[in-house]
Amino acid sequence: MQIQNATNSKFVADPITIQRLNNFKMTDQFTFKLIDGDFSQEDAAEILRTVIRTKINHHKTQQFSQEERFGKDFLNSSFRIKELQHSLELLEGFISQPELKGRKISLNSDVSISTKVVEPQFSV
Repeated sequence: MQIQNATNSKFVADPITIQRLNNFKMTDQFTFKLIDGDFSQEDAAEILRTVIRTKINHHKTQQFSQEERFGKDFLNSSFRIKELQHSLELLEGFISQPELKGRKISLNSDVSISTKVVEPQFSV
C-alpha cells in the first residue's frame, strides 16, 4: 500500500502500519515514537532544543493570536512558555556537562493521542 502525505511524497507502508491504518477508529488512542535512538551529545542537544523551541514558538503564537482577537492573556500559554524555557535551561546545563563528552545519549519519546468529549461552554 502506498500512502501520500501532505508534501505529496509517497512511501510504502509496512504490513503492521497497513493493519493499524485499516483498523484505526477516530475514538481510538493513537501512539507513535517521535524520538528513538542513541545520539552524540551535540545531536541530542540539537534535537531537544528544536522540539522545545518549536513548542515555545507555538505557545507564543497562540498567545499573541488570542490577545489580538479577544484582548485576553491566556495564562496557560504564559505558564507553558515559562515551563518550557525552564526545561531548556535545565537541558543546557545537563547537556553541557564535560562528563558527557564522547558518550552516547539515549533519547526516547512516545506521543500518545486520544480524544475526549468537550462540554459546551455557555456565556452568561
